Amino acid sequence: MLTSSPTKHGSGITLYGDPHDLKALRQTIHKIADEKHVVERFGNFMLSLAYDVRKAYEGARDRKRVGVPGMDSVKYFSVNVIWPYFLPQIALIRHFAAFHPTTHRDQGCLYLLEDCAITSLLACDANIGKLCSEWFLNFPMLPHDYLIQFFDVCARDFVSFPEKKRFAKLPDILRKLAWHSPEYREFSKEMAEAAKRNDCGPEELSDPREWPKFRR
Repeated sequence: MLTSSPTKHGSGITLYGDPHDLKALRQTIHKIADEKHVVERFGNFMLSLAYDVRKAYEGARDRKRVGVPGMDSVKYFSVNVIWPYFLPQIALIRHFAAFHPTTHRDQGCLYLLEDCAITSLLACDANIGKLCSEWFLNFPMLPHDYLIQFFDVCARDFVSFPEKKRFAKLPDILRKLAWHSPEYREFSKEMAEAAKRNDCGPEELSDPREWPKFRR
């Protein structure tokens, strides 16, 4: 069974599952993200979660034994994903799943994934977690020309906050991700100007700034 917990220092979520759980989740994400009607940059962003899930069941991430006294324990594989990536990823998966035929297994994977998000958000803080859960459950779809590099900017800002204040800043980080937020509009304007100087499209640019060191 797919399950989760908040990461130790409040930066994100740890997804746990046995290889069968995680393989099924990866297959579902690929089925949705690989569709021809999905904008490539959105598809690749969703597939980055599928990549992490694959690395988890291949044993390239963390693992632990789970069990109850008097019963056999089982080996669960896990992967950590920080909130400003994970929540937009599952919001996009949720949106595009509505346009793709899905099986009962797919629906089970998606519901479990969303339940993991909600459970771990509420475990961090009930009030803030409720706000963040409502954000991805009522996700306003992004325009096709949305520059997903802004996810990196917001994620880096998020982990730059002191650990004790970080999770409290998450609703504001999610607010910024909207295409009509002042922060995104300013970012889009700067990227357009930089693209003009470099004779390329804004979507081809990347942010060279280094991330701060942080604990998950």
